[in-house]
Amino acid sequence: MSESEAAELSLAKTDPEARDRFLLQNKKFILQSAYYALNRYITDSDEEWSVALLAFNEAIDAWAEDKGSSFQSFAQLVIKRRLLNYLRSETRYRRELTTDPAVLEGDLTREEEPTSFEKEVHGRIAALSGEERRQSLSDEIDALEETLAWYPIDFFDLENVSPKAGKTRDACGVLIARLWRNKELYKKMRESKSLPVKDLLSGTGIHKKIPERHRKFIIASAEILCGDYPILQEYLSYVKEL
Repeated sequence: MSESEAAELSLAKTDPEARDRFLLQNKKFILQSAYYALNRYITDSDEEWSVALLAFNEAIDAWAEDKGSSFQSFAQLVIKRRLLNYLRSETRYRRELTTDPAVLEGDLTREEEPTSFEKEVHGRIAALSGEERRQSLSDEIDALEETLAWYPIDFFDLENVSPKAGKTRDACGVLIARLWRNKELYKKMRESKSLPVKDLLSGTGIHKKIPERHRKFIIASAEILCGDYPILQEYLSYVKEL
């Protein structure tokens, strides 16, 4: 960075008009930095441009000469981080749209009349606005994913491991309910980061293949019921009636 550019950067930290000029002068640099981060070109009409511009603006405020690197290198790093965080958040949102937490209920067509508990649940769901519910659900999934990472399990894998047949779903529900109601079993699961299969199956008559094939589903469901996940718990209402 030349002396004149350094002076402009210093002035841009405190003078709004100087900052606007500095941002405009560095438009090409910001677009190039975005290209290096994304491995594709963007224009100033893309959402990524807004993210990159805000990141460059952030770099102006945060940079100091004693950071040990040039401003350009520092700004490029900030832009890259912010763009990657943006892509992760967009990817998560798309996954949430395509991964319905209803997979926790199993893939069943139920002909029975809804129970009183289910009616209460559906009433609570209807009381939430769509956006409020989506945000609350997103927050719950974020928190749950941190817990499931101990095992390790990804919430978005549950669609592939949830029980599909009615008998299998009910058998899994019995095991989930045992973990939910029995603090010692739940504690043992958490400490070992695995299912206490022998104790869990004791006296149930359930074949060991059930917890082997649906381990992730059972663990995730138990963590939901034993944790602070009110919306996700609504999808496991059937477990509470077993």
